[in-house]
Order: sequence, then structure tokens, then C-alpha cells
Amino acid sequence: MRGVAAGRSAQRGTSGATTGGGGRSAPDPYRRIATRILCVAELSFERALEILAGTPPVLNAIVSNLPRSAQDERPAVGAWSPREVLAHLLHAEATSMGPRVRRASQENNLPYVEAPPQAAPGDPRQMSNDWADARVANLVWLRQLQPEQRAHVVHHPRFGEISVDTYVAEWAYHDLDHLRQILSVLAADLYPHIGPFQGLYTPPT
Repeated sequence: MRGVAAGRSAQRGTSGATTGGGGRSAPDPYRRIATRILCVAELSFERALEILAGTPPVLNAIVSNLPRSAQDERPAVGAWSPREVLAHLLHAEATSMGPRVRRASQENNLPYVEAPPQAAPGDPRQMSNDWADARVANLVWLRQLQPEQRAHVVHHPRFGEISVDTYVAEWAYHDLDHLRQILSVLAADLYPHIGPFQGLYTPPT
């Protein structure tokens, strides 16, 4: 019986996992899942940074070719005009979202603080340039964030605990959504003229 017990003991590693033929512990399934989650989070963060770095030249190209007559047009009732979208993007980058995420990366468990009011929209080209400059500065510290900083949270009164990682992903999505809004103004001019092909597309909003 002692020999059987000793044999069973030899088949287990110190963590209790059954050893393989080489005497090494078999992979812990929970560790595999945790590693996979970390890899997905890392991919999501890198993808968000790629979008944050890539949208300024796209926006610059759109604004540079935006007809003056379209700067204050709205693709639908209640939608924002390109000038309003640009003012909002600049405010988020330099006054609300950018500073909020940076503070959260430096200190954990921060309360949510409302941002100052947004300034009135200005010249579209100037707002686009100012936004791009602010984005370059924000990307410098975003690219230096460590995993433990990205796990810091802000306590939002509506959404609960929001991690820096979640904020960065939403930041990138925010870019894409507002680019869509500006493009919708141009799409709205064309939509009435595409005839039967309207059935292939969602009306611009």
C-alpha cells in the first residue's frame, strides 16, 4: 500500500496537477483561460491605439475636401453638423476624455468628474488641426501605459466601474462613430439621387 501511495504522490506536482511523462505538471486550465483573456485584452488595446493613430489623417482628408456649404448641414433632423462634430471631438480630446483617462491611468479608483462646458464651434480646418495635435500628445502617454495602469478604474455614476482599457476602446470607437457622422452629411446629398439603389443602403443619419 505504501508503494501505491508513493506512486500516486509521484504522479502529482506540487499544485496537485497530474504530471506528464516528463515529470512536468499539466497546464492549469484556469491559467490557460487567464492567459487567453490577457492576449485578447492586449490585442484590443493595440487595435484601439492603431485606430487612434490612424483617424487624424482620415479626418484631415475629409475636412480638407468638405464643401463650405456642407460644414453646417445636418444629414437628418437632430443630427450633428460637421462643424459640431469637430468641436465635440476637440473638446473630448483636450478637455474631457483625454485628461480623464490620463488621470485614471495615474491614480486608481477615481470618482467621475464632469468636464467643463464645450466651446462654440470654430473654423473646421483649425479645429481638425488642433484635434490632431492633441491626439499626437495623447498617444505618447497612451503607448507607455502598463497593464496595471490600464486596469485602473473610474467610478461612473451611470455605468459603474470603467477601466482605462475600456475607456481607450471606447475612445477609438468614438472616433469612428463621429467620422461616420461627418460622412453622413456627404452621403445625404447623394442618397436622393441613387434611385432604386436606395434599397441597398441605410439612409444617412
